[in-house]
Amino acid sequence: MARHTTNLDVLHAIHLTLAARVTAEEWANLSTSDKKRIMKAYERRCVKADGGWDEGVRRVDYLCEKMILVGIDFAKEKCGTGQVVKGKMIFDLPPSTASSVTPP
Repeated sequence: MARHTTNLDVLHAIHLTLAARVTAEEWANLSTSDKKRIMKAYERRCVKADGGWDEGVRRVDYLCEKMILVGIDFAKEKCGTGQVVKGKMIFDLPPSTASSVTPP
């Protein structure tokens, strides 16, 4: 019987992904400016949580101030004889911190 993906499955995957520690390879591939921006987010997170300094940078820190999940972009890729569907989560700033751009 085919298994369906539930909303809980999606939320659990998001939580696990964002809570994961950044690997040395991922960190090495970042630009200096990205590292500075992410380190500021890491520091803010640890200060706000009153701890967590010893746990290191996590993927949630990549988001910086972007805390609103606005969508998921899906892409199909060929994998051997079949296709794999991959999703990319898209985050944005909360309305109060987003720049006030008036639509045309």
